[in-house]
Amino acid sequence: MTIVFKSYIMKKSLLLITLAVVAVVASARSSITGGRATVTSDQDMQSLVKERDNTQRVFNVIDAMGRHFEFYRFQVNCLATTQDLAGLPDGARITGISLDGNNLGGDSTLTVSFYAQNTTLADQEIDGLGFEQNPFPSEEYLVAADVECHLPGDTTRRTLFDVDFDPFTYSGDNVLITLDIQLPENDIVNFSFDMATAKTENALVIRTEKYCINSLAALAPILMPDLDFDFNAQQLPAFTMRYFTNDIRGSVSDAQGNLLSGLKLIITDETDNITYKRGLKIEDDGTFAFKSVDPTHLYTVAITGGEYNFAAEHLAFADDMSDIVLNVLIGASELATGDINADGSVDGTDLNILINIILGKDNNDYDGRGNVDGVGGVDGNDLNALINILLGK
Repeated sequence: MTIVFKSYIMKKSLLLITLAVVAVVASARSSITGGRATVTSDQDMQSLVKERDNTQRVFNVIDAMGRHFEFYRFQVNCLATTQDLAGLPDGARITGISLDGNNLGGDSTLTVSFYAQNTTLADQEIDGLGFEQNPFPSEEYLVAADVECHLPGDTTRRTLFDVDFDPFTYSGDNVLITLDIQLPENDIVNFSFDMATAKTENALVIRTEKYCINSLAALAPILMPDLDFDFNAQQLPAFTMRYFTNDIRGSVSDAQGNLLSGLKLIITDETDNITYKRGLKIEDDGTFAFKSVDPTHLYTVAITGGEYNFAAEHLAFADDMSDIVLNVLIGASELATGDINADGSVDGTDLNILINIILGKDNNDYDGRGNVDGVGGVDGNDLNALINILLGK
C-alpha cells in the first residue's frame, strides 16, 4: 500500500480517514509506559496429585455364603474435600482426571462416564433397604460421556482410567467426583484402586445400580439387607487431576537485565474497576503471578518503586485457555520504533503527531523519531509503516 499526496485537501482527507480507522484498532491495543515489555499468551497446565496410601479391591463377580453375585456396572464416588484439594486454586479449570490402580482380571476395555459437582456434602447414613437410591446429590453434571478406557492384560501398576473432558470450574468447595463404569457383559474384571487417606468420612463408595460395596466387610448389607450402616470409609482413589488457571504472570528486570528489588506490583481489573495490591509481590527471582482472573476482562499491570513507574494497560487474554505473560524491562531507555513522542508506547498519539509532521503543522523536533521506516525523510511511507505497527503487521 502506497499513499501519494496530490493536494493538501486529499492529504488531509486520507489522513483523517486513516486516523479514524486506526483509532479503533489502537483503542483495543495494550498501552505501555515507563519501560519496554513483551506481551505473549500461553497456557500453564498443572496437575494436583493425591498420593496413594493402600489399595481397595473391586469385584464384579462375588461368591459368598452360597450366593453368586455378578455386577457389570459400578459407580465410584469420591468426595474430595478442600483439604484433599489443597493447592487447587479457586477458579481453576479442571480438564481431566487419572485414577491409579492395578488390573487383576485380564485385558478389557471399560466404558466410563464422568460426573462432577462442587458440593458441601460431608456425611451420609444409608438404610440397607435403600441401596437402589443414590445417596449423593442429584445435581451432578455430566462432564464426559462413554469414554473408552483400556485395562491392559498385565498387572503392572499404572493408571487405570484417564479421562479428558471439557473444563469445569473449581469453586473452592468440596468436589464430588463420580465415575460411572460399565464392564463388558459376561466378562470377569477385577481391579484395585490405589487409595489415599481423606480428611472426611464418606470419601469413597463403590456402588452398583442396586448395591454398595466398600470392602469385604461391607458385603454384610447384601447378605443381610435390613442392616443399617454408615458410609464411613476415610479413603478415596488416588488420582492426578489436570487443571489450568487464567493467570497474569511475568518477569521484571532493568534495561540491562538486572533484577530489581523494592518494587511494588499493582493489578487493576479495568472491567470491574477493582485494584489489587494486597498479597501481590515480585519474587526474588523477578517473577510475579496473579492467578485465576476472569479471562473476559481487561487488566492494567503497574510496577512502581523509586525512580521507576511502569504501566501496561488494556491487557487482554488471547482466548479462554491462555495466560497473559508480561516480560518487563522497567526504566528502559531504548525507544520502540514508532514511539514518536518518546512516552514508552506506540499508539494513536504517535499517529496524530506523525500526521501533523507530514502536514507541516509541527517543527522538526520529531524528525529523527518520525522517520519510522528509516529511509529518507518523514513522509507518507513512514505513515504506512506506523499504521502497520499499530495493526500488528
